[in-house]
Amino acid sequence: MALNDIDTILSIAQKSLEVQSKAIFAFSHRLDQQFYKLVIKIHQANENIFFSGIGKSGLIAQKIVATLNSIGIRAFFLNTVDALHGDVGKIKTDDVVICISKSGNTPELVALTKHLQNFKVSLVAWTSNNKSQLAKLVDIHIPIPIENEVSKDNLIPTTSSTLQLCLGDALAICLLELKKFSLNHLALYHPSGQIGKQLTLTLGQMIGDNPLSSVKPTTPVKQVIVEISNKRLGATVVIDHSGIAGIITDGDIRRTVEQHDSLVGLIANDIMTSNPIKMHENTLAKEALVEVKKKKINQLIIHDDELNYTGLLHIMDFIKEGL
Repeated sequence: MALNDIDTILSIAQKSLEVQSKAIFAFSHRLDQQFYKLVIKIHQANENIFFSGIGKSGLIAQKIVATLNSIGIRAFFLNTVDALHGDVGKIKTDDVVICISKSGNTPELVALTKHLQNFKVSLVAWTSNNKSQLAKLVDIHIPIPIENEVSKDNLIPTTSSTLQLCLGDALAICLLELKKFSLNHLALYHPSGQIGKQLTLTLGQMIGDNPLSSVKPTTPVKQVIVEISNKRLGATVVIDHSGIAGIITDGDIRRTVEQHDSLVGLIANDIMTSNPIKMHENTLAKEALVEVKKKKINQLIIHDDELNYTGLLHIMDFIKEGL
């Protein structure tokens, strides 16, 4: 095959995806009571869940562990070799140990499973061989049927590892539904990154070190311009005796300059926008952003319970947070 043979390369890629997608579809209709027993066992257990595997299956096991941890399931990866040399001590009675192996005859996994029979734990195996040693040793065996790997030699794990991964995701989704996992739970387990910010970040937290820019209704427009320039928020808030009276943006300044030959005699009250859009500091940033876009504004005034002005945010602040 030549390097410039685009059609052949795309055809190979498409075939790879088709083979695996068909395998996933077929597998979805072959799940049985063994999978149900595993879901219920983990849901009802108040113990740890261990996943173990060698090679590619070990990598899949680690990904499944990470997924389960993200929804509050206490799952851990158990290095098979290390477990046979002392790490098995971390396992206690009633824990659940899931061994993942395509052949089901991986010597290290077989040895580990035989040893764990002395620990009174729940033993589970995911294999593609119903007659394998692991299938015969465990309490719950979930067969992962494989007709063909994608590779020509049928040896490189492709379809098999994909099905292992999909089974792990299916397990996580079932547990998520049974746990009645909510957005609040998700926020608890994802405090950082994009997910965390969308679920927990408030306007008050976003204010941070932003300067508190404000002027009085009687402040001359020239001083208003200086205030906006110095604070670099593209606007300033007009505060009177009763609180937030209005807002003046750099757009308001430009329009004023266009409409007047001179700024002499003009004050903040003459050019401000009264009754500006403002939000409570406890408002979630993602919810505020929806309104900011809907109202087509670039600045948002933040206030506390007493409607006191506590901060000013620019649309760029939301962008910087990756929202």
